[in-house]
Amino acid sequence: MNLRRLAAVGLLALGLRVGFVVTHSRGDRELVADALQYHAYAVHMVQDGRYVDEKGDRLFRMPGYPVFLAAVYWVFGPSVAAVQLVQALLSALACLCLYGAARRLYGEGWGLACGLAAAVYRGLVASCTYLLTESLVSSLLCLFLWLWYCGTGWSRSVQSLALAAALAAVCIIRPDLGPFILAAGFSLPWFESRFSRRHALLWIPVFLALFAPWVVRNYLVFCEVVVSGTQGQAAPYYGLAFPLESLGDAPPPPLLPGGMPELEQKAYYSRSFAALWAATPPWRILRAYAFNVASMFYPFLPAYDWSYMLLAPFWLWALRRWRAMPESRILWLLFFLYTAVHVFAGGPVSRYRETLSAPLLLLAAAGARDLRERLGPRFWGWAGGYAALNLAVWLFAEQTRGIVLWLKALLLVRSA
Repeated sequence: MNLRRLAAVGLLALGLRVGFVVTHSRGDRELVADALQYHAYAVHMVQDGRYVDEKGDRLFRMPGYPVFLAAVYWVFGPSVAAVQLVQALLSALACLCLYGAARRLYGEGWGLACGLAAAVYRGLVASCTYLLTESLVSSLLCLFLWLWYCGTGWSRSVQSLALAAALAAVCIIRPDLGPFILAAGFSLPWFESRFSRRHALLWIPVFLALFAPWVVRNYLVFCEVVVSGTQGQAAPYYGLAFPLESLGDAPPPPLLPGGMPELEQKAYYSRSFAALWAATPPWRILRAYAFNVASMFYPFLPAYDWSYMLLAPFWLWALRRWRAMPESRILWLLFFLYTAVHVFAGGPVSRYRETLSAPLLLLAAAGARDLRERLGPRFWGWAGGYAALNLAVWLFAEQTRGIVLWLKALLLVRSA
C-alpha cells in the first residue's frame, strides 16, 4: 500500500471533518430531541453511575452510544465539541478502511478513488456533528468491511471473532442492523467459503459477552429479561404513523401517557400499532411504506446531497451487475435488510441512509470499475457529463427541491 496516498486520504478526511465541525456545529444547541436523551444517559453514567435520562427513563435506548458518550465525557468532560472531534477522527480512520477494502478488491487506483470519495462523502462528513448513532455506526461498519475483505491473511478463527466483535458493537448501538447480523452469521460459509459452520458459531459467545451486562442490569432493575429497549417496540408504530401523517392520511401520533411504567410502554406501542394498522386501508399502508423508502433515498437533507447523487448511478449499475460481482453479496445483504427494517420502522427520514454509507461507497467503486471496463474511454465522457448535470442541480438545488416538493404535494399528499 502506498503510505503517502494513505496519509493523504486520512489527512484530507480528517481536515474536512474537523472543518465541518468547526463551521457547522451549534455547540450545546445540538442537544435536542434524541441527542439530548443520549447526552443525559451519558452524563448520569459519569456523574452518578446510573443509566437514566432526563425524564427518568431507564430502558428506552440501547446502551451502546450512551456508553461511547460517557467514555468521551469521562476523559474530556461533558463536551459536545469533544464528541464531535472524536467522531471526526474515527470517521477519518473509517475512510482508510474503505481505501484498504477497495484496494484489496479492485487495485490501488480504485482503492484510492474509493478512499477519496469517502473523505468527501457527506453522509460520513456531516454525521460527525450529530450526537446521534449514525457517525459511530458508519465507522464500525467500515471497520467490519475492512476486516471482511482485508483480514483474509489472518487465521479463520481470529478473523471470525474480529468480525463478530465489530458487529456486536454495532448491534448494541443500533439493533435495526440485527436482521443483517443474524443473516450474515447463519450464512457465513456461503458468503465466504474459507469459513465453516464452526467459525459462525464463534459469533455466539462474542455477542453473549457484550450483551450480558445489559441483560443482567435490566433483570436486576426490572426483574424481567429484557434484551432490547422500549424504542424497539415504538419503532413499528412510528414507522407507520409518521408517513401517514406526512401524507395527510392520519393525525399526528398521540403522545405517550405520562407516568406509564417503562415495561408497560412496550405493550402500549404494540396495541397502538395494531389499532392503527386495523384502522388504515391497505392501499394507504402500502403508500406509507413506499414513502418511507422514497424518503430514505431522497437526495435533499434538506440541502442537496451532491456526493450521494454523484455516486448513485455507479452503485445502481453494480446492482444490475450483481451476479458478476460475487464479492458484493455481503454488501447487498446489508443494504437490503437494513432498508427493509426501515420500511416498517422509524418513519420517513433521509438521515437513515447515512448508515449505509460504507456499503454504498464500495458498491459505487465496484460499479464504476465495471463500467470503465465495459465502456473504455467513453466512460470518462459519460461520467463527466453526469458530474456536470449533478453540479447544475446543486447550483439550482433550492429550485429543484421546490419542484420535487410541489410534485409530492400534487401526487401524494391528500387534500384536507
